[in-house]
Amino acid sequence: MKPVFINKSHDIYETASGSVVVHDRHPDAAVVLAIHEGRMAVIRQYRAGIGTHTYELPGGAVEASEGPMEAARRELLEETGLLARELTPLASIHSCGHLTNQIAHLFFASKTSIHAPQHLDPDEDIQVLFYTIPEVLHQIAGGAWRNPELAHGVLLALLHGHIHSGLE
Repeated sequence: MKPVFINKSHDIYETASGSVVVHDRHPDAAVVLAIHEGRMAVIRQYRAGIGTHTYELPGGAVEASEGPMEAARRELLEETGLLARELTPLASIHSCGHLTNQIAHLFFASKTSIHAPQHLDPDEDIQVLFYTIPEVLHQIAGGAWRNPELAHGVLLALLHGHIHSGLE
């Protein structure tokens, strides 16, 4: 692979076929499927890479000084104001393996409380929304919500019995 761009956090390479690959020097991210008062916390935010708003699970980068579970608690609190009393690991996934080396660590939280107002980074504009599980499944099945961490997290939470479809 031929280096195209190198900075303190990312290396961008061009493959022999002309594809671009992004190597993140701190590839871990933490994402939380959080249930609050029977509804799932979903964030809506603008993503410049695709030029539109997306619906996602709260989450973000794992800092060098913390592990994925600590990052999951911190990101959930910063982005939603929710405090997770318990976190259950669901899986670690490569959500975009053809493009980047990022690993998303997925967690489930059912015992949450509103603890603080949002504490967002300067470049974040996040709206917190709460949906029932049937509403979430409808949005995923209909193709309106396309985020892989959200879909993967919901599927794993369903398969492990943490949530129920409500469609029975």
